[in-house]
Amino acid sequence: MAYSTSAIMWAFAFSFYIGVSKCLFTIPLKIYTGKLNVSSALDATPARLTSSSSEVNGLSLASDPTGTVNFLDMENNLLGDSGRGYYIEMSIGTPGQTLNILVDTGSSNFAVAAAPHPFITHYFNTALSSTYQSVGRTVAVRYTQGNWEGELGLDRVSIPKGPNGSMIINIAAILSSEGFFLPQVNWQGILGLAYPMLARPDSTVEPFFNSVVQQLGIPDIFSLQMCGAGLSASSTEDPAGGSFFGVSNGR
Repeated sequence: MAYSTSAIMWAFAFSFYIGVSKCLFTIPLKIYTGKLNVSSALDATPARLTSSSSEVNGLSLASDPTGTVNFLDMENNLLGDSGRGYYIEMSIGTPGQTLNILVDTGSSNFAVAAAPHPFITHYFNTALSSTYQSVGRTVAVRYTQGNWEGELGLDRVSIPKGPNGSMIINIAAILSSEGFFLPQVNWQGILGLAYPMLARPDSTVEPFFNSVVQQLGIPDIFSLQMCGAGLSASSTEDPAGGSFFGVSNGR
């Protein structure tokens, strides 16, 4: 009798489990197409769009109190891929000389080719810039792959698809290198975005973004969006690689 009662209870429990499980797996899911009704008591401040009618789709930094920051001109300003790196177009000197600069978050020097090299198509000619000033110091940087040597100087720099305005920036003019410039790459310099402690020859050389923050009065924040699965080394394509978002003022 005890055996029969136990067997009946187990059978009931098992059938109840199967029934519940079946219900759990057959409940249909529906996509909610209405609007979320957020309580007015919830303290949430969303990122605001710019009010200009021509910038309806503009993006705004959530921490910006005025809500006037617009990133439209900075979207897709990076070219390249994950295999050969991402670079951004920059204008250096007076009159401006356009170069493509590799973006690097692991170093802190802004350095550009200042002499011919077989793997690059053009370089920054310091003699043609009326605003270039040499500071009389040499500099050398070694990376995981490659190294370069050159001299430190100062000049005007702007980013056509970046923060609004030009800045006086510490520039390392690369005069010689080994394993740094590579075949079939379309950049002629490197933009180090790390902290001053990594700058060479020492931390007194103010990194690029620190100068941008000080001179343009923008928030000390940037973001990088890097896209693409990478291309083979034999490819000569320059796909849109993502975006370097600095914050522009006066927009």
